[in-house]
Amino acid sequence: MDPTIIQRVSLLRQRAACLCSAGGIEPPPFRLPPLDADSPLGRVVGRLRLGELEAALVTVLFAVEVEPFFAVALRTLQRGTRPLIELGTAANLLGLPNDRLAELIALLHPERALVAEGLIEIEDTSVPAGSLQLRLEAGLVRHLVGDPRPSEGLVVVDSKLGLDDVLAAPEVVRALLLRMQRAYAEDQPLTVELVGAPGTGKLRLAEVLSSMLGRPLLVLDLARVEERQLGRQLKVAARDARILGALLCLQHLDAHVVAARAEDAQMVAPPHLPRALADFLARPAVIALTADEDHATLLAEHTSSLTVVQAPFPTAAERARLIDQGLMRAGVERREDLAIDSLARQMALDPRRIASVIREAGALGPIGRAELATVCRAHLRHDLSRVCERVTNNHRWEDMVVPSEVYDTMLEMASYVRHSRRVFDDWGFGSRHSLTEGVSALFAGPPGTGKTMCASVIARELGMELFRVDVSRVVSKWVGETEKNLSRVFDEAQRSNAIILFDEADALFAKRTGVSSAQDRYANQEVNYLLQRVERFGGVLILTTNFEDTIDAAFKRRLTFRVRFERPDEEARALLWTKAFPSSCALAADVDPAELGRLVELSGGNIRNAAVRAAFLAATRERPIDQATCREAALREASEMGMLAYASLEPDHAPKVESRAFERAAPTPLPAPRIVRPIPITNPRHQTRRGGTP
Repeated sequence: MDPTIIQRVSLLRQRAACLCSAGGIEPPPFRLPPLDADSPLGRVVGRLRLGELEAALVTVLFAVEVEPFFAVALRTLQRGTRPLIELGTAANLLGLPNDRLAELIALLHPERALVAEGLIEIEDTSVPAGSLQLRLEAGLVRHLVGDPRPSEGLVVVDSKLGLDDVLAAPEVVRALLLRMQRAYAEDQPLTVELVGAPGTGKLRLAEVLSSMLGRPLLVLDLARVEERQLGRQLKVAARDARILGALLCLQHLDAHVVAARAEDAQMVAPPHLPRALADFLARPAVIALTADEDHATLLAEHTSSLTVVQAPFPTAAERARLIDQGLMRAGVERREDLAIDSLARQMALDPRRIASVIREAGALGPIGRAELATVCRAHLRHDLSRVCERVTNNHRWEDMVVPSEVYDTMLEMASYVRHSRRVFDDWGFGSRHSLTEGVSALFAGPPGTGKTMCASVIARELGMELFRVDVSRVVSKWVGETEKNLSRVFDEAQRSNAIILFDEADALFAKRTGVSSAQDRYANQEVNYLLQRVERFGGVLILTTNFEDTIDAAFKRRLTFRVRFERPDEEARALLWTKAFPSSCALAADVDPAELGRLVELSGGNIRNAAVRAAFLAATRERPIDQATCREAALREASEMGMLAYASLEPDHAPKVESRAFERAAPTPLPAPRIVRPIPITNPRHQTRRGGTP
């Protein structure tokens, strides 16, 4: 403990002993010795700008906390067993005359430093002023005894980072540093909001700012503070920051931004801050805030000086650079097959997770592409599962039966994703044509023609996750909530490098209509928002629909690919029947896929359902899946779907209706529609097709 405060405590102990044994006789007056500015108490008094009387009262409360003698002395001086010192007793220990008691009481006003900075705690304010019981705040006690630890809930970061350790533009950081230095020098308020997606380095940017200012960083995580404790915790944080000479950073501001819903209308009230946080921001101070969303408009209502800085999500090139630099600094040995550029394009990791990847990779020894990809994939964490459903990527290229144009388009989509960095960055197309790196496609066609299967195959080919957007969890009756949910979907997909699939996209991407009511205006507002997000989305987006004509034309213009799926013809249906049965099932030798393909015009999805149906029928009858069972399952499926089924399979005979739904008359033969003939994809897609390129 510092000698200055030891001397002060010793004098107070002697005076307390005299008061206890003097029989009511007032001891001779005394004066506390002056403070050393470099002592812990001197720093507290100087940095919090406490007056002489305030410093004396803090000394008394500190003496009661650390000197055991006062536990006995207070029972005598206060004629009771109260463990805390009363304000009147503190005045007696300091030898204050009665005319200065009012001055001591005034120090306890909520706007004075002792209370406003959270230095002392008042036990009960309902008693007379002289009987107020006081306690020194526990964190301040630690400061005065020289304990370097901050108060509970606070973390001190003494960083040595520089401009090269963050992704923000250096000129922006330098300009902000000048503003902060001026604010500290002139004792002016300045609030800095650091905005960016989770893990993009907002706290790291705050560390760089504190390091370049020559100050430690004091962090308070608002997400761990309950609202009822918020006011007290903010006081303690501000006090510790001033005592330590630190830059105060309030992390996770979003946790206390509230949007109260109105019960009488489908509206969302403007977001607001809790009273304690709003009052704190109105105080003159230099603080940094980190938030996932930009709350500049809201913050400007409570603080007179606000600066917003974006912490950008790293591009593929920046991710590759961070991984390469991290492996180099960690001294990780690399194998020849390590392709950092392609992994950085596939794995959209933020700087925080990249640092974790480097730490884990360092323990693996020589590292190649497979090892690094495994570690990276383990750190791909996102919140898409809250509003989306994960689609398993079980389908392969050889499972598909699609027209050649669809097959070629899918290969082109995969090529766009793989080579976007070379085209947009290395070849300069991104700066020349103001294009985004995103790939978007519309898969349109009748139900069961393989639209979702093709999306699954593309995801598997690219090594990416596929998530189907759950419209029920995205669309909200509250105005503005749908856009917020959609924003979360796009942001999380961008961060996690996942493909998002809007199945039955016409539910969200429908044509805009004329505005005749408030509902029309809000519906058009959602479509307008989607148009903007699709245009600037840098990931892979796939829309599927059965009604292409209902999709807004503005969406079609923004799409990279538009793919049309048709119903399979007889040859394609035969191939689909072949692929519908697993090799391990009990399939009879008389099953003829060609005959089943001619029997009824089922789509691929219906054929899959019929195959499963046949399997259950055969299992129930305890026999293999034979041709008769397959015919029965196909006819049942066709009947339930309202499709035509023909009993005669000979091409020269007139069709005879078998389905009960059409017993009254045989259908009139219609001219066959022009359908692009599907090709069987029976081999993996990397093998040569038609003698051409892979």
